[in-house]
Amino acid sequence: MELDKNLLKSISEESGIPIEELTFDKDLFDDLDMDSLDLINVVTNFEFSSGLKVEMNDFIDCRTVGNFSNRFYELQTESVIKS
Repeated sequence: MELDKNLLKSISEESGIPIEELTFDKDLFDDLDMDSLDLINVVTNFEFSSGLKVEMNDFIDCRTVGNFSNRFYELQTESVIKS
């Protein structure tokens, strides 16, 4: 699965890591040195760009860039199915 460009941009901005260095397996906490406030900002940016209302609990098990990307995709898919 291709990583969402908006997600990568948001993670890059919050972590200070160039987009080119972000890969599916990068751990948001250990590799990118992000914290919970950074993740709140990433989720808020997702809400703004997608128009979906999500909860932080939707991302509680997400540790990697790939986990976040997959969860964003799932939430977008669920939204389309409900429409």
